[in-house]
Amino acid sequence: MEKDQQVIEQLLNAYSAALNNSDAAAIAALYKEDGHFMPDGLPTIKGTDKISASAKRFFQQRTVEASFEIINVSVDQDFSIVESVATVAIKNFAGHSTSMKTRDLFVLERQAGTWKIARYIFNTF
Repeated sequence: MEKDQQVIEQLLNAYSAALNNSDAAAIAALYKEDGHFMPDGLPTIKGTDKISASAKRFFQQRTVEASFEIINVSVDQDFSIVESVATVAIKNFAGHSTSMKTRDLFVLERQAGTWKIARYIFNTF
């Protein structure tokens, strides 16, 4: 279980690095092929192709600085639920910036020994 928690923490660190580097392909690679991204106030984005395309569009207009603080990790065989709080700063290319904290819930699934994001939902608070 401790090893799973370390690998899951690495996955969230990779997710924040991909956000911080505006790397849409790296974001999509962290999801299962049929993964779902459920952003606050927006429709669900299903599948890695659509997640990648959506991220590319997002990064064409803005940059992100994000970090995740893991609150709780539950592992049950090949599934994990991760609760975290993200600190996010978004800056668009016109110079406007916003900062927020979000509550994040990840549902992860182990596939061939690797953890992948099956569902990711967040909301601001």
